[in-house]
Amino acid sequence: MYSCFENKVVIVTGGASGMGLSIAKLFLEEKAHVVVVDTNADKLSTAEKLLVEAKDESQSLLVFPANVSHQAAVKEIVSQTIDQLGTIDILINAAGVYLGHSIEETTDEEFDELIGNNLKAPFLMCRAVVPQMKRQNRGTIVNISSIGGVVAMEGSAAYVASKTGLAGFTRALGLDLAPVGIRVNGIAPGWTKTPMTAPLYDDPNISMALLADTPMGRFAEPEEQAKMALWLASDQSSFVTGQTILNDGGWTLR
Repeated sequence: MYSCFENKVVIVTGGASGMGLSIAKLFLEEKAHVVVVDTNADKLSTAEKLLVEAKDESQSLLVFPANVSHQAAVKEIVSQTIDQLGTIDILINAAGVYLGHSIEETTDEEFDELIGNNLKAPFLMCRAVVPQMKRQNRGTIVNISSIGGVVAMEGSAAYVASKTGLAGFTRALGLDLAPVGIRVNGIAPGWTKTPMTAPLYDDPNISMALLADTPMGRFAEPEEQAKMALWLASDQSSFVTGQTILNDGGWTLR
């Protein structure tokens, strides 16, 4: 157990399922106060019931059904969090979408959805929380990127553009905020068992192909990505900033 998260306030976007849910659960187990945001109200309600079991009576759990690619929603989330919990110590940008099409098949609407969810939303959330973090001279931000933010992926040019942009944003924001005590890092997960990737690992042919290119020979569990997020948000990574760390079972080594 980490000792640095007790009574810290953590916002997790995309927290109703997959990696986001695992991250929210781990922070609650570490005695933090957690704010969970997701666009899917039904999944958020189900997640809330699960997360309540991970906390004790001294901890707060707030949930917001909201789309964090919309500026008004982001402002409301941050304002309500500060009003109710007093501060924001950690931001985890885990909300994101995947749409894999060739360039000819990718519509304007799909491109806008990818950029909006995978790049604009983290930008809006960071812009909203940074003033509070500056006031307290501390804070950590973790952006969930992708192996597609580090290497090219066939048939996914628009998705790769959004995640590569997020990795660049993480580097630049880490540089800007390091002098004021705020660290910004990212995670580039490999193939992980989440609802987003279920169509891939549920298909035996696709699954076999992906695992053949993964030296460790398996998909990651969401908890393995959550533990990396926890480490990046903790004092144990106190000299790390601007980095997007691969957690991919060796997939990008080939």
